Amino acid sequence: EGKVRLVNARLEELKSVDVPSEMNLWSYNISSDLGKLSFADEEGINIYDLATGKEKQLDKHPNPNAAKYIDNELYKGSFFVDSDKQLLVRNVRYEDARGYTLFNLNNNRQTFINMPQARGEQEFIMQNRVCVVHPLENGSSVVNVCDYLDPERVLTYEMTGLKEGGKAAMNEEYAYYFAGTKLYQMDLSDGTTREVEIKYQLESPTMMGVTTDNTILYADGGVWYSCKLG
Repeated sequence: EGKVRLVNARLEELKSVDVPSEMNLWSYNISSDLGKLSFADEEGINIYDLATGKEKQLDKHPNPNAAKYIDNELYKGSFFVDSDKQLLVRNVRYEDARGYTLFNLNNNRQTFINMPQARGEQEFIMQNRVCVVHPLENGSSVVNVCDYLDPERVLTYEMTGLKEGGKAAMNEEYAYYFAGTKLYQMDLSDGTTREVEIKYQLESPTMMGVTTDNTILYADGGVWYSCKLG
């Protein structure tokens, strides 16, 4: 058998569960309570109950045998979201992703989320929503946002000044990005954007991440900085 281990920030083991070794896993994820495993195999996307040993196929791959190989569409990459009540799965093709399928694990409903993603574009999968950042030809970017409570509705907000190759960072509520030396905060619920002050002003800052309490991490010249925002 294989084993999945849950560790804390100091890499100390908190809990471990056994995973059947006979599974031919292409990609897998585990629920926050370590009770269920999601995985894609040659047939489709599945859920495995680690307590009972029962396996359930949620759906077959959308288009595994297209006339052209580059048009094959498979489920690959799954994520337990919405407090483990739903499973978000990428619809992947040869060179890109066509979007996502959201599986409601309570009522077996599945919904396709029309959010294409090209290779190299930033993707943020969170408990309440999924976001994809797309660079534009005019030197700016947009972010597509979809809340799991309304999965058929995809909103698009402009991230003015975020150039191709620039990095954003997100938590459940906000997106953060630099446009030149200025830091901007975007409310993901409505796209409202404002400039925010930071402690260290740098010449070429790069966004590295943000924590759940809105502490941003950014870098310049190999030196990292942090700043907690109100």
